[in-house]
Amino acid sequence: MGEMVGSSEMGQGPLNPILFSLSRNCPICEVRIASSFLEKLIGLMFKKDFKGCLLIRFNRRGRRANSVHTFFMRFPIDLFFLLDMNVVEIRRGIRPWRVVSPSEPCDSVIESRCDSLDLKVGERLAVLYP
Repeated sequence: MGEMVGSSEMGQGPLNPILFSLSRNCPICEVRIASSFLEKLIGLMFKKDFKGCLLIRFNRRGRRANSVHTFFMRFPIDLFFLLDMNVVEIRRGIRPWRVVSPSEPCDSVIESRCDSLDLKVGERLAVLYP
């Protein structure tokens, strides 16, 4: 895994991290990581378009405190709930103005445009940095 997959366009700065499937040994997409409270709260709100995916790590494990909202979003999204970077639950086609809570314990979620990622429950993921 010494070689990094993906490239940035000229003048766009360094490469973005890549979401990588350890189960299939292949890159999935570029990933943006929401680390601050504000980044987690805003997520994909107000975006007209979004390529790649957004990884949000929750402050606690479990089900009850880890809901995701789609307020002010302009397109439907897919949600991939993770526990220790393993996909434990998938919710597809979540329309704007919804609140979704996982039914399985999780510690993070991946948000992506509807039908843009082909992940499966049980798939093991990693984030690779350039």
